[in-house]
Amino acid sequence: MTTKLISPVLYDDYEPEMFISETTVHQEKEDGVEQHEEKSPPADLYGIVNIVFYLLGTSILLPWFFFVTCNDYWMYRFRDLHNHSSSLQYVFELNDNESNRTSLQADFTSYISIASTVPSTLFLFVNIFYLKKFSIHWLIVISSLIVLVLFVETTILVLFDSDSWQTLFFIITVTTVVILNLSTAVLQASLSALFIKFPTAYISAATSGQSLAGIFAAVAQITVLLINASPTKSTFLYFVFADITILLSLLGYLYIRKTDFFQYYARDNALQRIDSHPQLSGSSSPIQYRSFYDSELSLTVFVNTPILPVNYFSIFKKTWILTLSILCCYVVTCSVYPAIAVLVCSEYMTMKSPWADKYFVPVITYLLYCTCEYSGRFLAGYVQKPKGIFLVCLSFIRLIFVPLLMFCNAQPRHHLPVLIQSDLVYAFIIVIFAMSNGYISTLTFILLPSSVMVHEQEVASTMLITSLACGLSIGSLLSFPLINLL
Repeated sequence: MTTKLISPVLYDDYEPEMFISETTVHQEKEDGVEQHEEKSPPADLYGIVNIVFYLLGTSILLPWFFFVTCNDYWMYRFRDLHNHSSSLQYVFELNDNESNRTSLQADFTSYISIASTVPSTLFLFVNIFYLKKFSIHWLIVISSLIVLVLFVETTILVLFDSDSWQTLFFIITVTTVVILNLSTAVLQASLSALFIKFPTAYISAATSGQSLAGIFAAVAQITVLLINASPTKSTFLYFVFADITILLSLLGYLYIRKTDFFQYYARDNALQRIDSHPQLSGSSSPIQYRSFYDSELSLTVFVNTPILPVNYFSIFKKTWILTLSILCCYVVTCSVYPAIAVLVCSEYMTMKSPWADKYFVPVITYLLYCTCEYSGRFLAGYVQKPKGIFLVCLSFIRLIFVPLLMFCNAQPRHHLPVLIQSDLVYAFIIVIFAMSNGYISTLTFILLPSSVMVHEQEVASTMLITSLACGLSIGSLLSFPLINLL
């Protein structure tokens, strides 16, 4: 069998040509013009790809949300060791008097935020220049496996008593968070480069899945509170659930990549790069082979194109509005959430009611926030406004939430007065705060594909993720001094 390779000619209107193995494709000509039969995209049977995209989006942030929602567990682990109360009794005592928190307990969320965002942001900057040199498929698989292994390790540590090695436990926890988030950064960048090739509804599904992670975490926390489980037992259940979700998302990805629908949109990621080959290309330009399986013809189709150059500065000029918008959005969000929001107490905290002691933070700070953020992400799938400089303005307007949340009833505090005591007002602030965050962050990703050329999309999506991570890092760094200003 012989295969004819048609060398491309480099024109501005260049379109890749194909050669097909083990068959011959007949192209009819009418009036000297080649007629190509265009096939409609395959159907996403039963919406499986859409569901798995939700699951993949969930797996990106699920580890983070479970780390921050099991707040009672961390408060008990890093308690004053002279307190000999049981874990459940200790949490009740701490909730009765938030000012009794140790400095490590009060600052733990900020420590975790910094350990989560700063290393991953630095890594994402490097990833901008090296993402295209590796297979996106293997980046997704390997990073998912690392996340799974680290979370299983964290789950096992829950079962051990760390009182005699509290400092070592703290070091292990922070180190795990650093490595976990480096892996999550690779996973998020790789998935974003993949998601951006799909229709808007699938991009929205993937980003909405990130909010679902928070909803799952909050519901799990409220459930274990209802059954009165100890912080240790409840956290073990959280982490087991996270382990299962991460495993299912990986298995789901391995399944959908074999579907026709997935291959139709993602085939550009199945690349085999070879060095310059003058005999094949007729020039010194490197050749890029795209291969995908055509189920209708029952054969493998190969497309050969020159590797188009990527100008990073040119991409940045096309996307700076989007990158600035998402940067400002997450600086505001992470400077006060969850570091300050998790310290806000109910106006009824002195009455020792179950609402104030047990359910206020899980319901308002976590569940309400994540539900409203999901609503904002869902809305962005249908309403793509504002655009341009107005999107940047909307992001900057969110700066008002920093003083608003700082003047809520966050405890302990030593400097600023409490100006917003009402639970209802605090809940309203959380609703607008969360919806605007979800809407802006999703809208930037939806607008990105139309802002750049097709071969620039992978790098552009990585730039956007890096800008998001910069916002997370700057926000988390700001959260520490903001707490001390309270």
